[in-house]
Amino acid sequence: MRITEKPGSLVLTLSDFSTGPGQDLYIDFNPGAMTRNAAGDNVVEDPNTFQVVALKDITGTQSYDLSYLIPVWPQIRSVTIFSSKSREAFGTANLR
Repeated sequence: MRITEKPGSLVLTLSDFSTGPGQDLYIDFNPGAMTRNAAGDNVVEDPNTFQVVALKDITGTQSYDLSYLIPVWPQIRSVTIFSSKSREAFGTANLR
């Protein structure tokens, strides 16, 4: 997963991506990184999220033009695949 930022352009690329099947899957950006709490559970440091775009497919390499976000681009440290129908996170990954 990578975000490429150039003047006037912002693109999210998911390479060799795979997630479980679900309905209404979205890509959410998180200002917090995913870490482990004292109990050893995976948690995102900052619970605020920004639902960005519907997931195109549950597998494969895919790109998303997010240039429309440039004027309001927040600090992003991780990305979550989230089902808005079941209110369930399918997975979170930190950005590098």
